[in-house]
Amino acid sequence: MRPLVTASKLTLCTLLAAVALDCASVSLKQRAVVSLQAAHVALAEADDVELRLYESGAVPALDLAKHKDLSAKFVQAYALDAKAAAALQI
Repeated sequence: MRPLVTASKLTLCTLLAAVALDCASVSLKQRAVVSLQAAHVALAEADDVELRLYESGAVPALDLAKHKDLSAKFVQAYALDAKAAAALQI
């Protein structure tokens, strides 16, 4: 069974975000791009974790209605992510 959260992805995103946000020579756009990429990875991981928790039945309180509600919220979040990426032209 795959781990719920891939540590290497989270570590990489955290390091990239920290370096980009702390480096004075990096442009504002590049910092925004790195931050958006880190947010996208976190969003995808959260979506994946929620789905696997629902499918496994590991969290009894996560019923079909809550799963559908969370799925709708993830759809909205992905739409906002796409708008942000378009605004940054990436």
